[in-house]
Amino acid sequence: MTIKFQQLSHESLGGLCVMVYGDTGVGKTMFAASAYRHPDLAKVGILDTDGGLTSISHWADPNLLFAPVEDTASIAEIALGAISNAAPYAEFKTWVVDSISKWVTEDMREISEREYNRNPGKRGTVDAVQLQDYKEMTARISRLADGLKASKRNLIFTAALADVGATADNPNAFTERRPHMPNAIWKSIAHKMDAIWWVYQRPNGGIYALTRPVVLPNGGIIRAKTRNTKFETALFDISEKGDDGKPSGIIQIGQQGDPDGDYLDFAKVYQIYLDSVTTSN
Repeated sequence: MTIKFQQLSHESLGGLCVMVYGDTGVGKTMFAASAYRHPDLAKVGILDTDGGLTSISHWADPNLLFAPVEDTASIAEIALGAISNAAPYAEFKTWVVDSISKWVTEDMREISEREYNRNPGKRGTVDAVQLQDYKEMTARISRLADGLKASKRNLIFTAALADVGATADNPNAFTERRPHMPNAIWKSIAHKMDAIWWVYQRPNGGIYALTRPVVLPNGGIIRAKTRNTKFETALFDISEKGDDGKPSGIIQIGQQGDPDGDYLDFAKVYQIYLDSVTTSN
């Protein structure tokens, strides 16, 4: 076998892989689904693990389709179909997994129930999750994420928010803000992503995305990244100014009550990505 070398480009490296995370109702699904508005991203297929598509129910468009996904086997079928360009998966250019947090939870339940049914006396209860269950889940989720990425499609994950170290008495005492999933899954998935952005809503209804990490005064960190330096710089240059007058890495991606307003939806952010990575050095 002869190894084939290719010139570096965003086409040869496959699709863009992005994870957006935040509290429920802040606009993650709407931001991810808006990818269908860009011709290079459509057709978009939403793998709906969460049943939370009400916010985009008015977006009836043949380039934005969804399928309820209730188990890992269904995602495996889609990943294998996309890799082999089998119908109907070949027509999709972008997959949105909404959400990976729910997918992980359901996969853990699936494994736990299976093992309990095999040996209920050993397990005690169906919810008695053991270390090997976590290991199996981590391997399964990681393998399928690799499969979706190997299909050379664009991949967008949404995820819930986890404030590690926060308590009910002191919710701001977190040491790490990141996507909600077991630590082993987080470590496995994070390095696969080209970008991880925290999405949040301000009191005025503005919806924003943090595109680079922030270290807090208490030493804690808000996890975010944008891997490509030119893309990161392009987003940084258009981000809002902080109190010091410098760009903050925070961009406005929407406004509550104005779902079709002229904001930086995913399609526009993707165009910024294309413009930044296809310009000459």
